[in-house]
Amino acid sequence: MSQSRIEDTVEVICQRGCRYVNSLLADPAQQQACSDLDCLDDRERGQVLEELRSVMAVYQITGSCDI
Repeated sequence: MSQSRIEDTVEVICQRGCRYVNSLLADPAQQQACSDLDCLDDRERGQVLEELRSVMAVYQITGSCDI
């Protein structure tokens, strides 16, 4: 998978809002149910989840996410 595909997947998931992303990161069962992650292998899924953690870290610092 190309880096742009990983970035596209991160973008699609982020568009669902901070609450969704936080719950996805906190709950492995929800990760399994996330259709946006279905087409990824374990390595790619890990890359997407790590990128989501990085994105959410910015919101935790600024405290600006309430979606």
